[in-house]
Amino acid sequence: MKLKICEYCGKNFEGEPNMAYCSRVCMCNACGFEIETKKCKNCGIEFETLTDAIYCSFECTYNLDEEIEVTLP
Repeated sequence: MKLKICEYCGKNFEGEPNMAYCSRVCMCNACGFEIETKKCKNCGIEFETLTDAIYCSFECTYNLDEEIEVTLP
């Protein structure tokens, strides 16, 4: 790890040689992406995402505790 300066906010941070930003927030702001706060469809906790995700985690996406009804044609 190398001491670097964030290209967006100017904060010092330790990072790999190819890292330009100190955080995901700075990267998104610099690139014009918007981070959205959403509520997980399965467990209800709030999470941040750049995509159209509706679940907060792998576990919630593939909720193994819930029985899934499969209908075959």
